Amino acid sequence: MRPPFTALPQENGALLALYEGKADAAGFFAKSKAAWGGLAQTLAFLETHLGTDAASTFLGGNQVSLADLHAGAWLTRIGAVAGATELSGKQVAAKIDAEVGKAVAGPKVVAWLDALFVRASFKEVYADGLH
Repeated sequence: MRPPFTALPQENGALLALYEGKADAAGFFAKSKAAWGGLAQTLAFLETHLGTDAASTFLGGNQVSLADLHAGAWLTRIGAVAGATELSGKQVAAKIDAEVGKAVAGPKVVAWLDALFVRASFKEVYADGLH
């Protein structure tokens, strides 16, 4: 395992070279596509760990936790990258499904996102749109 931050200048330089067209981007694109494919596993994990009733709406049960807030913000960002524009679990899921090329966001994930999206904190953070 490498020490933290020692390779960052090299990694940033490699990314800059891709943006400038000075490096072959095939490996970068392959890793990006693989990451989208791996998203299905993460959503399947969430789907199995979310409950089916009000007593288990969130990852830790009936109360929102830090895990929900982090995972929810992350998934909202993924949805925005995929083209979602509003705080809607259905829209975020549909855009992610379209990007992956198959249905990967289940009904419990959609309901969980909607439970997060009605929170004042999410409405405030995303008042100007998803980002």
